[in-house]
Amino acid sequence: MSNQNQTIKLHPVVQVVLFCLLILNFLHLTKYDPLFNVGLSSINITLALLCGTLVYYVLWNRLSINGPVRNIMITFIILSFFQTISYVINIDDNSMQELLRLLLYFGLILTFILIKWDSESLTKFGHFLSVLVLLILIDWVSSGYQTHLFKGSLLRHPNALAVLLFTFLYFQILSIRFTVGFQRVYFIYTLMVNLLLIYSTGSRSIFLSIFLVFISALLLKYIKKFYRLFFLILISFSLVFFYLFVKLSDMKIGHTLNSISLNLLDKPLFNGRQKVWSQIWPHVTESPLVGHGVEVDGRQFTNPVFTAHNQYLQMALEVGVLGLAVFLVLLFLIWKLLIISADKNFAANLSISFFVAILIYENFELTLFQNNYEIGMMQWLVITSGIYFNQSSYRKKQKSI
Repeated sequence: MSNQNQTIKLHPVVQVVLFCLLILNFLHLTKYDPLFNVGLSSINITLALLCGTLVYYVLWNRLSINGPVRNIMITFIILSFFQTISYVINIDDNSMQELLRLLLYFGLILTFILIKWDSESLTKFGHFLSVLVLLILIDWVSSGYQTHLFKGSLLRHPNALAVLLFTFLYFQILSIRFTVGFQRVYFIYTLMVNLLLIYSTGSRSIFLSIFLVFISALLLKYIKKFYRLFFLILISFSLVFFYLFVKLSDMKIGHTLNSISLNLLDKPLFNGRQKVWSQIWPHVTESPLVGHGVEVDGRQFTNPVFTAHNQYLQMALEVGVLGLAVFLVLLFLIWKLLIISADKNFAANLSISFFVAILIYENFELTLFQNNYEIGMMQWLVITSGIYFNQSSYRKKQKSI
């Protein structure tokens, strides 16, 4: 294997175990306690498996973490430091376990970055997910072809189903790209089924995400050329979005946009997030440097009770503006690593397009970190799969045919 000392190559059996665990993790989103607990156990096993893999490669396989990945590792260490400091200052006996789980999760993301995937491996996962899509299709038919707010018979919320199905699209598109004949037709069919199911959830944020993936793919040439400027614009928009959204809700133009949304989508533009954000922001300013700790997610400060519904606001609430700044640096370092890989493989280009969509999506939800591990793992896998993707193995396979 090339660059063996700088990347991780998972054994095929470990790959299958990982794929099965990632799917079992979804049970943590169900409304039935026994299945919920299975999902939680699966999340813990996934964290142990990936962190154990990283330790094994560092200690026994002479893994050398150099260059850009070393900078990412250092940033994770700094973010872990801020999380720990915030925990100590806002000490809560119930949050120690959550802090340890979050630190393991950082190790999982670092391991995802270092894994060297190939077309065969990710196509295999595409098969797993496409079967799951067909099972959800059967559930949808059983529901009477529900066309609005479909969440399946197991999950608690349609938005959870929508974002999971959105991450499936990445692996289905890759599978279409790296298969031929009947397999390609099969993946095209399951992708179309997936889009139908996403439509049935009525999740506007995911509709927007799909649109952004498409636009980003069209503009990829310019995104790669001006990647620093593009990232700065993207993050600047995200940092001021919640403030502008709150202000807009009280303006005449906001009322007009709200009416348009009601007429077109049968859902208001201002669905309550602006009230949640306006309640949470004063508590961010109460502890602007270190935040309120790992257990805080907005529900402690809102009435009625809601989470922050904004990953950037959540980071500021949790670890202060310093921790938020480190988080943004982490995102940029991963972004830069993807840009470097974009000229070498299709998967990196696709990851960039999905990364753009996910960064905008996080203005509406909390899915990248501890609030939704099962969704976050899928999102980070989508973001990082293209970094060390080995497309040469596919080219060699094509030449041998």
